[in-house]
Amino acid sequence: QEMNRVESCIGRVRRCKGTRKFEAFVMDGPLLIALSHTLSLLSVWNELPPRPSAAFIIEVKSTEPSICVLFKRDVDSHFEELRRFTWEEWQHLSDEQ
Repeated sequence: QEMNRVESCIGRVRRCKGTRKFEAFVMDGPLLIALSHTLSLLSVWNELPPRPSAAFIIEVKSTEPSICVLFKRDVDSHFEELRRFTWEEWQHLSDEQ
């Protein structure tokens, strides 16, 4: 099942620093998997996210009519919903930075 897919992003951390929001996406079939720090500037965080690591996983799942951003703090925890975006909000995210 797609929700259980996990991809380590540890090798991509350095390359993604300093980019605009959501430019660090990795396409994996229908899923987009992003590093945690690409979301760290969004106001939806109610705490400082941990520093980017392979164990902190953000999964972006496209579901009509919205895009759901889920996260898990380690490989053994379950995905939790962070935020849902409309398609219009999603298209404008990289322009807001």
